[in-house]
Amino acid sequence: MKSLLSAIFLIAIPGCVEMSIVDNNTLIHSLGYDYIDENTIEGTINMPVYGPREKVTSQSISTRAHTSRDLRSELNRQTPLPIHVGRLSSIIFNRQLAEEIGLIQTIDTFMRDPKIGMRIYLGIAEGSAKDVLMKKYDIEEEVASYLRELIDQNIRTQNLPQTNLHLFLRDYYAEGQDPYLPYLVPVANRIAVDGLALFKGDKFVYHLDEEYLSVIKILLERVERGPIKLRLPNGDFTVLRSINSHSTYHITGDLNQPKVEIVLHFKGIVTEYTGRPKKGIDEATYEVIKQQLANKLENEAKELTSLFQSLEIDPLGLGSRMKAQTRGFDIEKWEAVYPTIPIETKAEIKIYDTGVRE
Repeated sequence: MKSLLSAIFLIAIPGCVEMSIVDNNTLIHSLGYDYIDENTIEGTINMPVYGPREKVTSQSISTRAHTSRDLRSELNRQTPLPIHVGRLSSIIFNRQLAEEIGLIQTIDTFMRDPKIGMRIYLGIAEGSAKDVLMKKYDIEEEVASYLRELIDQNIRTQNLPQTNLHLFLRDYYAEGQDPYLPYLVPVANRIAVDGLALFKGDKFVYHLDEEYLSVIKILLERVERGPIKLRLPNGDFTVLRSINSHSTYHITGDLNQPKVEIVLHFKGIVTEYTGRPKKGIDEATYEVIKQQLANKLENEAKELTSLFQSLEIDPLGLGSRMKAQTRGFDIEKWEAVYPTIPIETKAEIKIYDTGVRE
C-alpha cells in the first residue's frame, strides 16, 4: 500500500510544478536599476549570448518605468522570449537610487519570486548601473560572470565582508542592525570594489573607504584570509595575512547606561616585509609589527564605531546583541542612547610563523 501511494505521489508531482524550458526563455544573469526622477527608474538587463566554440558574450537592453514590476513588462516587450530570472546572479543599484528611494521597494519584487535565489549578490554603483552592465570589459566577455566573480573573489580572498540578498534582508529586518553592500567604482576598463555602502534602513547614507575593510571584516565575522598592510616607524612595509581573526563583544549595563567593549583578536602570519628578512625577522621587529598592528586595529575600530554613532547606523549589530541579552528590550530607548554610549576597542595580536619575501 505504501509503495502504491509513493508511486501516485511521484506521478502527481510534475503536474504541480511550473515547467520552464530554457530554450523558450530569455535568461537574464544580471540586473541594474538607476534613478531618473522621483517617479521614474531605469532598468537594464544583461543576457548571455552563446556563440560558436562555447564562446559566451553579453547583450544588454534597458527601458524606463514607474516601478520594478512595470520594468519587467516593458523589458518583455523588447525581448523575443519571456524574461526568466532563475539564473540571476547579481543586481546593481546606482547610488542615487539607493539614496533617494531606498532598495526595499525594488527588492520586494524579488522576495516574492520563488525562482530567484536568496544568495545573489547586490552592489551599489557610484555612477550608472546601466553603464556597469553595458560596458565591455577587457578581462571578461560575459558581464554578469565578471561581476559575480569580482564580488565573490573579494569576499573569499580580500577584505569584503560576506554579503548577498539574504544577508541584506536579514540585517534590514533585524532590530538593532543596519545592512551594507559592496561599493563599486569604474577603474579604467574594469570595475573595482571600493569599500562599503552603508545603509540606514534601506537607504544609502555613507561610502566607507576601502582602507577600513580589513578592520570592519574582523568586526563583522571570522576572517581566514584577508591581507593587512602596515608601514613601520622605520619606513619599511609589511603585509600580514589573517588565518583566524574575529571579534568578541561585551555589553554591560542596562538600556539606560550601556557600555560596550570590543576586542579584536588577530591571528596571522607575515607574508611580505621590505626590510632584510634573509636571516628571518628578529624578535624586536616582531614586537614592532605587533604593536603597530594593534594600534591600527584599535584606532580604526574606534573611528568606525564613532562614525556609526554619528550617522545613527548600526552595521555591527550592537542593538541586536543588546536585545539578545535584555529582557523587555525597547528599540526606541536603545536608539535614543546609542549615539552617546561609550565604546572601547582593544586588540589582541598573535603572529605565527612567516613566509616572508622581499
